[in-house]
Amino acid sequence: QPTKTPTEKDGKETLPSVECSKMPRKQKRIAESGDLKLLEGVPKKDRTRVLCEAMIVRKAERCGAARCGRCWFPTNSSGTNYCICAKLSPLTFKTAARFLIYMHPRDWYNAGDDAKIFLSAAPSSTDLFVFGRPGDDDRLRETLSAAGDAALLLFPDSPAITISELLSRWRTPPAEAQSTVLDGNLGQGHSGSSSVKAPVIIVMDGTWNNVKQMVKHFSKNIGPDVPHIRLEPTELSVYARTQTRSDGISSVEAVALLLKLLGEDEHVCSELVRYLTINNEALKLRKHHDSEDDDDDDRQSIKP
Repeated sequence: QPTKTPTEKDGKETLPSVECSKMPRKQKRIAESGDLKLLEGVPKKDRTRVLCEAMIVRKAERCGAARCGRCWFPTNSSGTNYCICAKLSPLTFKTAARFLIYMHPRDWYNAGDDAKIFLSAAPSSTDLFVFGRPGDDDRLRETLSAAGDAALLLFPDSPAITISELLSRWRTPPAEAQSTVLDGNLGQGHSGSSSVKAPVIIVMDGTWNNVKQMVKHFSKNIGPDVPHIRLEPTELSVYARTQTRSDGISSVEAVALLLKLLGEDEHVCSELVRYLTINNEALKLRKHHDSEDDDDDDRQSIKP
């Protein structure tokens, strides 16, 4: 297999796109999905919504009864149960963080997705919203209204601010935490009970291109006043999927880094990343034992 040559885009290293015409499995899905016929006569502004809703229906029909409701691994694939929930125990977050996962339908029910790990790690404080699923935008909008200025969106676009800027908006650091903030360990050294808000973290989950589309929709129609936060990861991702950006890390790794900076217990942050490794190993085991074509990545068949 030829090695893909990285290219520069938006100042970041990315892998070049592959033309749809050169992807036979995708071409097969286009023919079988009926999406081309579905879009006949649909105005351009409504095509993304129509395609997402169709994808959601297909996924619900194909995966709803066959997958575990938390880890999304098959519970009976050729007689084998691949569920890993027993290995992903709920964690206790001293920051009292809440997680709002805004997920592209392509990644919904995908065992290889990482953000679904919060459904196991923080089951009582995680809510899942699927981009394009009827009613989910309204639910997310209501949740953000209740969260107030504790809400933040992890996304490194141009309006994004740093953690230190976020904390300066939230509160004036107490005297005992001043030196900690100045030396870059923003959350460590204080309890987080009264000096820092309990964060409500919105996690955009999907491929880079899909997430950019989702953020644009979110910022315009759901949470225009929610601050965007950028991180500066210093370690390579452990995520099983190939990262298309040189600074790319997974959703779970990004949240773990953010939580650490906000004062979360280091063991909890490490456990989140370990859960990601457990998921990676389960994917490898399943690929080794299960030869069935699962079509886990129900990619959007055509561009809207």
